[in-house]
Amino acid sequence: MCEYGKNLGLSFQIVDDLLDFKQSAEQLGKRAGADLAKGNLTALVIYALEKDLMLGEIVESEFSDSGSLDEAISLVKRCGGNRASTGFSEREPIMLFRHGHGKNTL
Repeated sequence: MCEYGKNLGLSFQIVDDLLDFKQSAEQLGKRAGADLAKGNLTALVIYALEKDLMLGEIVESEFSDSGSLDEAISLVKRCGGNRASTGFSEREPIMLFRHGHGKNTL
């Protein structure tokens, strides 16, 4: 159960991170990419940094150029961080349980 709880918490955080890139400012109550703008390197961003060196340069510049935050958000989306993170958040928490009614309910 401990491992399940850990994976469930990770999944919750990943979904929260996904929303920072997928939802509008009106839906989030904050600007899209706000976590990234604060320098919070979420799993999505780390995944994208491994795929695109330009993103690293933008992050290191602390978004000093006009439009650089929007460009960084586009790069994260283009690199597939959303898809990779969504896959984890949907799979990981229940992988520890044997097949059966309990696992299907989760």
